[in-house]
Amino acid sequence: MNVLLINPPLIKKEGNVWRHIDSCTPPYGLAILAAILEENAIGVKILDCTALMIPVTRLLGNLPPGRFDIVGITASTALIHNGMEIARICRRHYREATIVMGGVHPTVMPEECLADDALDLVVRGEGERAFLRLVQGAEPEEVPGVSFRRGEDIIHVPRDKRPVDLNANPMPAYHLLPMERYHTALGSSRRSPGIGMIVSRGCPGRCTYCYGHFLGRKVRFRDPQLIYEEIRLLMDTYGIREIAFYDDTFTTYRKKVQALCRLLIDNRTDLSWCCFSRVDTVDLETLRIMRRAGCHQISVGIESGSEMILETIQKDIDLDRARRMVANCRQAGIKVRACFMFGNPGENLDTIRQTIDFAKQLNPDIVLFNMTTPFPGTRMFDWAKSKGYLTTYDWRDYDLANVVMDLPTIGREVLLDAYGKAYREFYFRPSYLLKRILTIRSWEDIKINWNGFRAVFKTGQG
Repeated sequence: MNVLLINPPLIKKEGNVWRHIDSCTPPYGLAILAAILEENAIGVKILDCTALMIPVTRLLGNLPPGRFDIVGITASTALIHNGMEIARICRRHYREATIVMGGVHPTVMPEECLADDALDLVVRGEGERAFLRLVQGAEPEEVPGVSFRRGEDIIHVPRDKRPVDLNANPMPAYHLLPMERYHTALGSSRRSPGIGMIVSRGCPGRCTYCYGHFLGRKVRFRDPQLIYEEIRLLMDTYGIREIAFYDDTFTTYRKKVQALCRLLIDNRTDLSWCCFSRVDTVDLETLRIMRRAGCHQISVGIESGSEMILETIQKDIDLDRARRMVANCRQAGIKVRACFMFGNPGENLDTIRQTIDFAKQLNPDIVLFNMTTPFPGTRMFDWAKSKGYLTTYDWRDYDLANVVMDLPTIGREVLLDAYGKAYREFYFRPSYLLKRILTIRSWEDIKINWNGFRAVFKTGQG
């Protein structure tokens, strides 16, 4: 039995700030699947088209030679268009292979994916148990979480309600990946080489724009000792010096975060790192030990400067709490990357102005403005669809920079104009420019600042 796992290429349009600043992160789910298959003496290869910059038009010449029994493709909404085209190419090239797709988009839209004959099966939700059983020869109807066609019908086998034990998973099969190709997002790294890492699943939030509820509000966090061992592997084998923890809310369990930090401190680990958080899941004590352990930046989603908008999207935070969190980070010596969104339900010119003004008042080290994107599977998507507000079902437009809802309170052109202006209004303040200049300590700092300001110039001009 031989298995090929494919991560489709992610292409961002000009005018999208993420085209210029985004990270390149290992396909963590595929790497864990590959490690599980190897533990079971199953041959497996990974083709990461994003890291290797292989467009779909050049896929055929880059597919591994030989025979594969199963081809597994992962796909988020942003990747689904390319993912389906890859499935069609693999259907023609590996004629005897079973083509399987997993990931967030197939989980929430299995009928749409299986409408294309290129796919045989969809694995919904967490895929470790289901995919291994399929590879080992189980019939689809015997595997929880699998969807497949039977004649003109699509059969959905109920999912296994037991959450995956993350501590039972092996380390990702990094040796199957092009490790030299990965890097963290622009402005989030102090050193290189750097890489993204995920150590938990789930999110305590209930935001209407997020599909984290598919993995549960109860966060599962790997044992700190196992996390530390994976960090050591990355450092000792691949020379990694910087890690970005891309968990939805890394700081959910403060005691576990503190335990990991003590391991890093006690072992004098020469590592710098950053993470994602919420303003209500971290305190000054935790921030201080994080700083001692090498944390230099926290990314936090504040989303809006309007309390009304925050209530509408069920963010469950308030602006005073955001102010306290940023102040605590400054006191601990940790930089803040604050994220905001334009185009939430109820958005208008006043709420946009409030958001820009609040971002300037908060004055984080880095700010990101995104366009609200109601991804399939979220409550916001269901709301917008029921109201007739969705302007497109072309998933390539769901890229955090395009307007895909026709809201009655604000027009598309106004939002697109605000997207570009907000960046320039925040970053081109004399006080901010002076602060950035005064933080320059190396040639690497000069390159990061130059590339960052180039991205700001180009944002919203695609």
